Amino acid sequence: MRRHRCIPAALAVVSFASVSGVWAQDCSGWSKLSPVSSPDGSLEQSLVFDSNRARAILFDGLLGPGHETWEWDGSTWLRIAGDEDNETPYSEGRHAMVFDAARDVAVLFGGNGLDGHPVDSTREWNGVMWENPQGGGTGIALQQHAMAFDLARGVTVLFGGDDGFDFTELVDYTFEYDGTAWTYIELAQCPPVRQKHVMAYDQERGVVVLFGGSGSTGVLGETWEYDGTAWVERKMAGPDKRTEAAMVYDADRGVCVLFGGVGEGGTLDDTWEYDGATWTLVDTPARPPARSAHAMTYDTARREILLYGGRSIDNQVLGDTWVFRCEPACFPDFDGDGDLTLFDFLAFVNAFNAATPNADCDGDGSLDLFDFLCYTNKFNAGC
Repeated sequence: MRRHRCIPAALAVVSFASVSGVWAQDCSGWSKLSPVSSPDGSLEQSLVFDSNRARAILFDGLLGPGHETWEWDGSTWLRIAGDEDNETPYSEGRHAMVFDAARDVAVLFGGNGLDGHPVDSTREWNGVMWENPQGGGTGIALQQHAMAFDLARGVTVLFGGDDGFDFTELVDYTFEYDGTAWTYIELAQCPPVRQKHVMAYDQERGVVVLFGGSGSTGVLGETWEYDGTAWVERKMAGPDKRTEAAMVYDADRGVCVLFGGVGEGGTLDDTWEYDGATWTLVDTPARPPARSAHAMTYDTARREILLYGGRSIDNQVLGDTWVFRCEPACFPDFDGDGDLTLFDFLAFVNAFNAATPNADCDGDGSLDLFDFLCYTNKFNAGC
């Protein structure tokens, strides 16, 4: 088994105390939806949110209809592409996909090929069709890897996965893709080899967050962060060890949200949040049934997490759709102290000038004059 290509070095371990979170919030929790149309169900599929078109993009996974692309418009699923598209990805699942907000395209890499072997292939969805970009390979075929889009640097970050046929060739490679070519990043330190882990990009802190997976020692449960220069392990209490979970970044509240997966004791149905300092277990009145190999994305237009499909606790393929909502109890109370004062307005102005995601008042994915007017109107209206 290949162990790594990172330059051997003592791993940097950082510990830090809890800090206060974002403003007060009202979590209505998970809700199951009943869309008019929906994919038949699959697992190990990929789901991202196209902030430019306000649509979620789903590419089919294992045991699904095969090579289908679907959109979520906030109320139902729409099939928009299939094998009739010549550049449709030929992965059967176990791929990874991100939305490149700098170029307004969804980027999908790798996965399980038609012959059961991993593939070295990149495809991009431009909102109309799949394209095969030049320089679209890393030189290494991978499946069960994870990716996240680094918005500040404008690159897709890929880590880990399996480059063998029987899940015995786990790697700890870090690659970056700028829309033109994949580049192998040689680092002094990196997480141990793994597959089936999760990654999300924390916009407020400018780091890729990695959690869990399975490696040469079994199921894993560490938290790592990558700032474009180095991987650093964050030592803290958190979720149980798990693999095949799903995690997204809630840009409005500044937290990574993780759900489900398979732990050492079985399939899980718990929801956790990570604010950069502390993992917190979220108690919700309802939740999706325990599952693994599902897909999630954060819908910035509707300010909710979208979850689809996966594998049930009794190994059934799922095709249900859920959303998780956790909205500010009073958005104008920007500092979360329970009082609406000039300090809240100043806190918003500072966040707006610093271009932090929670200043996107109208939820359109960009910061402009409309956000300032939006907040002014909300502030004048009170809580």
